[in-house]
Amino acid sequence: MNLLSVLHSQATLAFVLLAVLVLKRNYRSVLNRTIGVIMLCFAIWNLADIFHHDPTQPLATIRISANVGAVGWVTFPILFLVFAVALHRPGTTRLPWWQYPVIAIPPALFFWQQLAGNLNAGHVNSPYGWTTVWSDSIWTPLYFGYYVFTMVVGMFLTIRFWVRARHVYERRQARLFVVTGLIALALGTNFNVILPVILGRPSPEIAPLAGLIWAIGLYVGVARYGMLSLTPQAAADDVLATMSDAVLLISPDGRVESANRAAGELFGIPLPELAGRPADRLVGPEVGFERLNRHILDGGPLGPWETDIAARGGRTLSLSVTGRTLRDRHGETAGYVWVLRDITRRKQAERDLVKSYEQLEHRVEERAAQLTAANRDLNEEIANHRRVERERDRARRELQALFDNTEVLLWSIFEADDGRLCYERVNRAFAAVEGFEPEHYNGRRLADIHAPEQVKHIEYSVSRARSGKPHVYPVSFQRGSETRHYEIRLIPVIEPDGSVRRFIGAGTDVTGFRRALDRLEGLPGDRTSRPRPV
Repeated sequence: MNLLSVLHSQATLAFVLLAVLVLKRNYRSVLNRTIGVIMLCFAIWNLADIFHHDPTQPLATIRISANVGAVGWVTFPILFLVFAVALHRPGTTRLPWWQYPVIAIPPALFFWQQLAGNLNAGHVNSPYGWTTVWSDSIWTPLYFGYYVFTMVVGMFLTIRFWVRARHVYERRQARLFVVTGLIALALGTNFNVILPVILGRPSPEIAPLAGLIWAIGLYVGVARYGMLSLTPQAAADDVLATMSDAVLLISPDGRVESANRAAGELFGIPLPELAGRPADRLVGPEVGFERLNRHILDGGPLGPWETDIAARGGRTLSLSVTGRTLRDRHGETAGYVWVLRDITRRKQAERDLVKSYEQLEHRVEERAAQLTAANRDLNEEIANHRRVERERDRARRELQALFDNTEVLLWSIFEADDGRLCYERVNRAFAAVEGFEPEHYNGRRLADIHAPEQVKHIEYSVSRARSGKPHVYPVSFQRGSETRHYEIRLIPVIEPDGSVRRFIGAGTDVTGFRRALDRLEGLPGDRTSRPRPV
C-alpha cells in the first residue's frame, strides 16, 4: 500500500467521523442530513480509491472498487445542489415528496451507465496506481455536463446567500463554505481533469482527498459559527422581527437607534426613517421619554405604564410602555430599550364595557319593575287557577258520585288497537244488573264477559253510532223469574280529528212503562191512540 492509499484510508475515516458529528448536532435539519450524506459519498469514493491507487491490486478488484466508488461521485453533485437550495431555508426539516424522485433519478441513471461500462471504459496501470479511462459514449459528456451544472448553480446560490446574508455570522459561514469549496473544486479539477490533458500523462486523482478541505470547512461552520443550527443571535433577531409589540432601542441622547417591524407598523413610519429620530418627537411630548429615562436610571425597570399618543392620520393610540436601561460591560449607560404594546383595542373595549355596564344596570332596573308586575299578575293567575281547579275537582267528585249512585245504567267502551271493543268503566247500577262489581268490567274486552250473540248485538249498535248520532235500542235482562226492560242510548264521542273510537252508554229502566202498556193493551177502546213501546 503506497502513500496515496494510506491517505485515502485516513480520509475515509475522517469523512465518516465528520458526518457523524454533523448529524449529531441536528439530524432533523435538511441541511445537516444533506451534508452528512455528502460526506458519506466522499467516504465511499475514498474507500474505492484505497484500491485504485494500489498498483498491485488485480484488475477485477479495481473494476469492483470503481463501481463502488461511483456511488459517491455520481451522487454528491446533486446533493451539493440540494444543500445550496436548502441553505436559503435553514429551518426546513422535510422536503416535498416530489423532490425525492428528482434527486434520486440522475445518480441512479449515471450509476446504471457506470455498471454498463458507458462511463469508465477501463483502467490502465500507472506509477500512481490504476488510472481511469473514460468511455467515448454520449454518457461521458452528459455526466460532465451534469457535474458542471450542479457545481456552478450550487456555488452561485451559495455566493448569493453570502451576499444577501443579514447577519455577520451568516456572512462568515457562507464565506468559509465558498472559500473551502472553491479550493477543493480547483484541486480536484486540476489533478483529475486538467493536468492529465496538459501533461499528456496520468496524474494522481486526488479529487476525493480535496473534498476533505470542503468537509472541514463545513464542520468549522457548524462548530464555530453555529451553521446549520440555531444560534442565540439568530434567535434573538427572529424573535424581535416576529414580535407583535413595538421595540425601540434609544441612545442615551434620546434618539432611536433601532426598531423592529412592529414599531414601524405602529407609528406608520418605514424602519429606515425611524432611525435617528428623537423619541419625544416620535411619540409626542406627553409620553416624556427623557423624564422616563431619568426615572429608570434611578429606580431600574419601569412598567408597564399606560399613556395615549397622537399617531399619524389623526389616530389616537393607547400604549402600554415598559422600559429598561442597557449598560455596557463597564457599567456605563449604553442606551434604553422600550417595549410599546398597542392597547387601543383593549382600552376601547374597557370603555365599551363600562358603557355596557351602565346600560345593563338601567335595563336591570326596568326589567326588575316588569318582573315585579309580572309576578303580581302571575300570583293572581295562580290564585284564579287554583280556584278553578278546586271547582273542577268538586264538580268531578259530584259527577263521580252521580255516576256511581244513579239508577241509570252508565258505561263507556272504547275500540282497542286490535279493533276489539273493551269496557273503560261502568257504574254500580250497570254492574248490579248482571250481579258483578264495577271492577269486573274495567279494561276488559266485551268478548271476555258477554256471550257471542250479545257481543254481536253491541257491535251492531256501535256500527250504527259511528255515523256520529246516538243510537237508541231496547234491551231486556232476565233475573230469576223477573224480566227487566231498558231503553239503551249509545252516544258516540267524536275526537278532534273527527274519528270515533269511544262510546258512552246510558240505560233507562222502562219495565214499569212496559207493564203499563201491556195493561192498556187489555182494555177495550181505540188502540191507535195508545202509546207504543220503543
